[in-house]
Amino acid sequence: MQTIGLLAVILFLAAVSGHLSARLGLPTVVGQLVLGVIVGPILHWIQQTSLLTLGADIGLILLMFLAGANSDIQLLRKFWRPGVIVAVSGVVVPVVIMTALGFVGHLSGQESIYLGVIFSATSVSISVDVLREFEQLNSAEGTTILAAAVIDDILAMIALGLLTAFTSTQSVNLALILLLQVGYFVLVWFSRPLIKKILFLSQRLLVSANVTIVALVIVFALAATAEWAHLSSAIGAFFAGIIIKQTPHGSKITTQLQTLGYALFIPIFFVNIGLQMRLNGIKQSWGFFVILTIAAVLTKLVGAGLGAKGAGFSRKSSLVIGMGMVSRGEMALVVAQIGHAQHLLNSNDYSLVIAVIIATTILAPLLLKWALNVSQANN
Repeated sequence: MQTIGLLAVILFLAAVSGHLSARLGLPTVVGQLVLGVIVGPILHWIQQTSLLTLGADIGLILLMFLAGANSDIQLLRKFWRPGVIVAVSGVVVPVVIMTALGFVGHLSGQESIYLGVIFSATSVSISVDVLREFEQLNSAEGTTILAAAVIDDILAMIALGLLTAFTSTQSVNLALILLLQVGYFVLVWFSRPLIKKILFLSQRLLVSANVTIVALVIVFALAATAEWAHLSSAIGAFFAGIIIKQTPHGSKITTQLQTLGYALFIPIFFVNIGLQMRLNGIKQSWGFFVILTIAAVLTKLVGAGLGAKGAGFSRKSSLVIGMGMVSRGEMALVVAQIGHAQHLLNSNDYSLVIAVIIATTILAPLLLKWALNVSQANN
């Protein structure tokens, strides 16, 4: 019963904080992120539990499913090339600059390189929420951000695999990992007719919400398979959204899962990010924390922004794309946690890195909203 009560409190506070954030003209996600920081590391009212972690994982999957379902597949294909340019540029700049800062901050060579790998990752889930509020998810900028984030995720996982291979005493077959990742995308591509057929047959199930239940099975299956292939579950959910939306039942499924997601799991996901803040890392090295936070923002903004400019976007559009790639969120958290488990980062530095990731994740929607306002005000 205590667990149920905890969920009730979190959902109520998430609704109130989201409302207050909206009243202040901020994205609702900012209020929920700040709420997580306040009730967690500041007041110590709520601690992470296995249930909250599970709810947050489901929230991430549903959020990225909705991002895929609300994406225009024709636009995604059209902007795949600039997405590649933005992703590569947005990875190279953070890796170089953040690695150099690691050496300046007296981290070991291994930790410095790993710092660069962590902050090369982009988590677009929060940017998706802001783009949705501004009805820019299917704009040229929004679609490029989504395409770049998918490629960015793959590059981050490859970099993590390479670093683990060079530092681990265990044998890591990188060729096998790359083969699994390529095989995953081939599987997703050729599974489209099968998914359509499965959803059609699901209508014969004598249970309520039969099609939606089967759709959830498909979403979770693609997310789990993506993790098995050493990718983020967010990638699997994103592609599941694209595929399912193209089926005759796509709109109905999307509406029902959007209600489920935003009523329960997605608020938990955002609050849970705030709960992961560790203030000890900031207290011990607050100056380095500020420097890393500023650098984390600027390296993605400059790297992805220059990539967008090189791909032919205007200065204002490049600013939007750069800001949209700033958020590190759950993707960077995953990379950091994997590295910590592999002893690539000691506990004190890990705490500091987590704090910087959370800080950039809170700043990202504010910066993206500002960039969108600037872009729209001049159109």
